[in-house]
Amino acid sequence: RFLNRVFSLVENMPSTFSERINDKEKALISKVHSTIKNVTEFVEEFRLSLAIGAVMELVNDVQKYKESSAVNESVYNEAVRNIVLLISPFAPHVAEEMWELLGNKEFVSVEKWPKCDEKKIDLKAEAVQEVIANTISDIRNVIELTKIAPRKINLIVAREWKYKLYEV
Repeated sequence: RFLNRVFSLVENMPSTFSERINDKEKALISKVHSTIKNVTEFVEEFRLSLAIGAVMELVNDVQKYKESSAVNESVYNEAVRNIVLLISPFAPHVAEEMWELLGNKEFVSVEKWPKCDEKKIDLKAEAVQEVIANTISDIRNVIELTKIAPRKINLIVAREWKYKLYEV
């Protein structure tokens, strides 16, 4: 099922693209490079199940990003390209097929392993996007449980000084 989800990222490209790079894109770029770093470390340490788990997390994030209203083409393509490279040692035949669908002429097996760009990792941007996704998920769960369709939802956010308590 996981490979089918990866394949659908390659096969079913988004229909609408945006040129903007906002916080969502910054968080996804950061997640891609964090995943490259983590998977590289896991593979070097022969912790292969953790490597695959990290790629699965990235696939989930890219899938959610793909389902959003406007997707930046270059950010999406970079994420999918790196996913294919990262899964190539684990599923070489499927990775070769996806690599060709992405328009590459050479084999994925002769491509260089992706490099992590530490400058693109922004853990704060990743955390913000995670909080937003969790909040939306929580709201949907409450609506589903209560069977009430609200006309308006108000979110109350704590003052900034209260966040500093959590930073310690």
